[in-house]
Amino acid sequence: MRISSQYLRLTTSGNIILSSAIECLYNSNIETDQRPDPGKLLSKRVELIWQLECWRDSLASVDGLVAMSDLDTLPVTKNDVFDVRIMLSIQYYRLLMVINFPIIALLLESLGERNENSCTLNQLRQAVVPVIQNDWNAVTQFRHIVQAIMFTATLHLSAMLLVFKHIGSLTQDLSVIDVRQEIEQSLSVMEMVGKTNLMTQKTRQCMQRLLSVFDNLGAEPLAGTVTPSPSQTATEFIMQNIEIPAQEFLVQWGQDDFFGSDCSFFDIYAGITGCE
Repeated sequence: MRISSQYLRLTTSGNIILSSAIECLYNSNIETDQRPDPGKLLSKRVELIWQLECWRDSLASVDGLVAMSDLDTLPVTKNDVFDVRIMLSIQYYRLLMVINFPIIALLLESLGERNENSCTLNQLRQAVVPVIQNDWNAVTQFRHIVQAIMFTATLHLSAMLLVFKHIGSLTQDLSVIDVRQEIEQSLSVMEMVGKTNLMTQKTRQCMQRLLSVFDNLGAEPLAGTVTPSPSQTATEFIMQNIEIPAQEFLVQWGQDDFFGSDCSFFDIYAGITGCE
């Protein structure tokens, strides 16, 4: 079966679970003043988790969920199976969070009620422990995937800048300014995520330096600034500075390797003004 057909089949069956969760745990997104029965809510969650884990087992046909180790070393060439695994992993962890949240929300609501039955509250406290553990796993795994996606998205945007520098804007609806703003927003997200992740911190620094190289193209040279030779095009200049170190940093290295590195990738840009 073609990978596109497998993806369509798997994502459709996953959406059936999402539809059931919205109906059973969120009252079909219809607001009501009636609080759900804790016992029934917990029972529905267990049933949905069972369905979700069966769905997860079916992902073996596309090599299963993406592991953290897979994200440390991204494929060098286009890999349709890996792309599908990324999308299905996002769907899986999103479903986990959707299924878990009503239980957590019910406990928080019960804690705020002074007249809440103590027996019910104690049972909820005990029942929420595995829910919290399960939700923690979903959130952290989801965050790692988002980090990898942010890396890829920023690289794509940087490639667009190169295209615009080489042949100019291709449409009236998209300009260099638009792409630059999108990159800045991506870097802002990476800055927040990078507070707890060294790889994200260093990748963000890398992208900022590459933007500085891009900004210096065609401008008046500044003292100590790296500039292209007269025979180089803009694309050749940037690729000369980033091709080999970028492959080493973003493709071949895992986070464990990075801790022992000498950061030579960034030394290339030591002469760029304002990038220290």
